[in-house]
Amino acid sequence: MIDLFPEISRGKRLTKENHVLGNVPYISSTMKNNGVDRFLGNEENVKEYSNCITIANSGSVGNTFYHPYRFVASDHVTHLKNEKLNKYHYLFIAACLNKSLLSKYSFNREINDFRLKRERIRLPIDTNMTPDFDFIEQFMRTKTAIIKASVRFSNMNDITDFRDLKDLKFEEYNLSDLFTFKRGKESNMQDINPGTYPLISAKKIDNGLKSFVQVDEKRLFNGNVISLNNDGDGGVGLAYYQPHEMAVDTHVTILKPRKDTNNYVLKFITTAIQMQKNKYSHGYSLNNLRLHKQKILLPKGYDDEPDWDFMEQYMKRQENKIINRVQEFI
Repeated sequence: MIDLFPEISRGKRLTKENHVLGNVPYISSTMKNNGVDRFLGNEENVKEYSNCITIANSGSVGNTFYHPYRFVASDHVTHLKNEKLNKYHYLFIAACLNKSLLSKYSFNREINDFRLKRERIRLPIDTNMTPDFDFIEQFMRTKTAIIKASVRFSNMNDITDFRDLKDLKFEEYNLSDLFTFKRGKESNMQDINPGTYPLISAKKIDNGLKSFVQVDEKRLFNGNVISLNNDGDGGVGLAYYQPHEMAVDTHVTILKPRKDTNNYVLKFITTAIQMQKNKYSHGYSLNNLRLHKQKILLPKGYDDEPDWDFMEQYMKRQENKIINRVQEFI
């Protein structure tokens, strides 16, 4: 491996002070979301990486991902970089490493630096008995084109309001004035059969999705609402937009808007609710009394109403940015 990647180094264990939320991906040993665990703020003393591969040394050992963006990495991750390689080379090699490493290492046999540098992978070679990077690039370009042709991208949103957050006046609004509250109904998880309805619980990942279950339709909640975690280790105070009909456990409250609104507005409000998350913890849960007293900051519109139109337009702009990023990546 050392012949293929001249630059091999571990990430850094971050202190609690470094875990400030921001826009920089933090890569850990998770096997999901391309290794992204969360997004952190910029820190001058934390090294950033980009356009390279990461390998999980522990946890989900051996999982390998390519990152075209800048990021910071935990000490459970090793980054591998070769300035001569492009994204097509990295994607091919990452697939080869996943196939090789996942069957060789486990939680009880982690990948240390010594083992990683001695690792070998099988790659196509040219007539000079060196890796055939031209073939690898063309092969991956073809695969990428096939995938891109099969992906149906969302249409770009029409934007009529280009104001930024700093251009608006914000005001406190009571959640109870904007939503009605209703607790989930599912408590005996062991008695619920597998099925097709999403079960939303007080998780801190995966939009609160615990599993898919079969329950009586009378116990289901309609979609286009917000789910709010009342308690849970690390999950209390987290809110998620829920688009689909679902079952909900008793540790979650469903917030149903008092007036008709769309997913863009609810996603904006979801973020505003989560800004209050630090007030709560596993020992200080979000009970019904506290929920009715909860206030959030929202942009102010006319007649003391929140600026619904701005929130919709702002979130549509964010969606357009994501669509552009996905198209550029593919």
